Amino acid sequence: MKDFDFDNIGKQMPYRVPAGFFDEAKQRATNVCGEHAVTGRKVILRRTAAIVSAAAVLIGAAIVGIRLLDARHTAVDPEQYYASLLSEVSDDTLEELAGNYMEEISTDL
Repeated sequence: MKDFDFDNIGKQMPYRVPAGFFDEAKQRATNVCGEHAVTGRKVILRRTAAIVSAAAVLIGAAIVGIRLLDARHTAVDPEQYYASLLSEVSDDTLEELAGNYMEEISTDL
């Protein structure tokens, strides 16, 4: 065997493997992993499950997005919202809050 010159590699493969190396490697891998090759039916079931899961996620995201957009469009005017809140509060509570607010204003001045 002649010496190999790395400067003149060209298109040839610089590495050599013994005859039957890849057949032995396949056999060793099969021995380690076992003969549990995935059948065509299992592959189809796994792919189908992945596709159905991805579709469910996309549909769920679309539904959430649509509901968020609907909530935006049906938002209540803030003045109407606060007016409805104030209508639920008793007059005594409003007078007390107004008195407290006037005290704060007078102490700040």
